[in-house]
This record gives sequence, C-alpha cells and structure tokens, in this order.
Amino acid sequence: MSVAIIPLPDGAASYVEIPRDEWTAMNQRAKVVVQDKAISSEVTKVVPNYPRLLPACQDWIDKTFPGMISHAIQVAGFATQAQKTLEDLQKDLKGIGPSDPVPDSVTFIITVNYKALAETAHEISDALAPLDPMVSAFVTENRTADETLSKDLAVFGSGWESLIDPLDSLDKGLSDTVSDWTSLRRSLINVSDGSITVTTADLLSQDLIGAISAWGVVKAAAVALDSWAGG
Repeated sequence: MSVAIIPLPDGAASYVEIPRDEWTAMNQRAKVVVQDKAISSEVTKVVPNYPRLLPACQDWIDKTFPGMISHAIQVAGFATQAQKTLEDLQKDLKGIGPSDPVPDSVTFIITVNYKALAETAHEISDALAPLDPMVSAFVTENRTADETLSKDLAVFGSGWESLIDPLDSLDKGLSDTVSDWTSLRRSLINVSDGSITVTTADLLSQDLIGAISAWGVVKAAAVALDSWAGG
C-alpha cells in the first residue's frame, strides 16, 4: 500500500469483504469435518490428510474465525478514528492557500493524531500474527482435501463441496490485509515523526473527502461482517 500523507485503506480490509456465501461455505466445511470425527477412520481412507484437516477445522471454529471477527471490530474502530482525524484535518485546512505555512493545529494532528493512528495500526497488525498460521493451515489442508475429493466432492454429504473460490478469497484477503496494515503503520510513522516533510500545498492536494469516504466503506463492511457472524 502506498500512503504518502493521507492514510488510505486500500487492501487493509480485504478479508472483511469476502462474500457471505463463501464464509458460510468455509464455516460449513469446518463444522462437518469436526462432526465426522466419529467416523475418522472411514474419512481418512478417502481424505488421507484428515488427521491434519481436523485440528485445522477445530481451530477455525474455536479460534480462527472468531479471531478474524474480533480483528474486524478493531478495523472498524480504526476506521472511525481515521475518519475523525481526516475530518479535523479537512476543517483546519479551510481558508488557507498552498503557499501558506502549515497551521499549528494541522501540525498537531500530524504529529499527535497520526502517531495515535500508527499505534492503533500496530496493535491491529500484531493481532493478525496468531491468525496468519491458523488461516494458512485451514487453507492448505482444505485445498489438499479438495484435491483428493475432486472426483467425488460430496462423498460425505453436504459441506464437503469444493472450497476452491472461498479458500482463494481467504488466502489472498488475509495476505493483503497483513501486508497493508504493516505498510499503513509505517507510512503513518513516517509522517508523524517528520521523516516526510509535509507542506500546506501537499495537504491541499490530497483527496480528503475520498479518504474519509473510503474509511467509511471499510467501517461499514467490518461492522456488517461482525453483525452477520453474531447473527
């Protein structure tokens, strides 16, 4: 993600935008894999990686999916914080020209509010660390199972249908999210600590309205995912 002065979400919320039917399919797969534990010996004959698939799916139910929803709530909180900061910045830039010095109130926002955003971004980025390997295991083991079952997807009934599209969405969504939160935090730090010199002309050239709107979209998507998961 390229963020010079104004924090933009870009792919920082990629996974929260995964379609609901794909989340449902992954949750259903995890559920049936765990339910079929009672016939594990039979399942393993057809799905040799079942001994690894089972704990990955149990983790999905107990930790991975709930952890991603908790992370979505954090993302929504950051989006609210970013919107407020950008709205304040927009207000304090009114009536000044490109050649004017940066107002003290704007300098405060850049040095203090941006630092606060960077700290929140750090927390959000850190929260992804334990999720990454669990998502990776879920994706890997379910892809392996899908390859095994490619000729008879419903051999064990509903829930064992191919997850190729949902797994691709999850894999890419989390990868983009991890990468972009790291970049976002770095960009915020560079602006707040003076590594990037910011002029009034630079600030006036930014699409603040677009950035505020973009974070609003992210917030709505994250809140909607949390609401759906809780329903």
